[in-house]
Amino acid sequence: MPSSFDPDPAVPVFASDPAGPVVPVSPRTGLPLIPKGAAERTRRCDDPPPEGLMAGIDQFNHGDYWDCHETLEELWRGEPNPVRYLYQGILQAGVGLYHLRRGNRRGALSKLRAARARLAPYAPACMGVDVAALRADLARILIHLDDRAPDDRAPDDRAPDAPVSLTPELAPVIRVGYGRQARD
Repeated sequence: MPSSFDPDPAVPVFASDPAGPVVPVSPRTGLPLIPKGAAERTRRCDDPPPEGLMAGIDQFNHGDYWDCHETLEELWRGEPNPVRYLYQGILQAGVGLYHLRRGNRRGALSKLRAARARLAPYAPACMGVDVAALRADLARILIHLDDRAPDDRAPDDRAPDAPVSLTPELAPVIRVGYGRQARD
């Protein structure tokens, strides 16, 4: 009798690509697992933004954070270059704003902090995206959330969620077309 920890035999644990090696897949989604790596500035930052990035940014700027997540996740998963972490950082910012819109303070804090950290190597700009301005906007939102810590305690992620919401004044807009940056 299999234990409760055995993977579902109907869900593959590895995917085989005829052009490459066998890779592990997520038992939840069935998609190949992406090795975790460090975000780092790359020469690809001098490239124009790909169509998928522009689509995700348009969704983000219109407040369609769930759609932005879906669009950028596909782009992020398919990108072998470390510039994929630029896509992931924007994706995480969108997820954080989605949590904020739904009143989930903890989820918003977690994802917005992760997004700021993930985007740091790409500032001031990458692929024409004004990363420095986006990071500043995220910092402003984090300060806003920390100022609303429950019961006048010091800001604490473990504290019960205080009422929060995403107001139009808080919602950042990602600017694209920022000047090309010199290569590192």
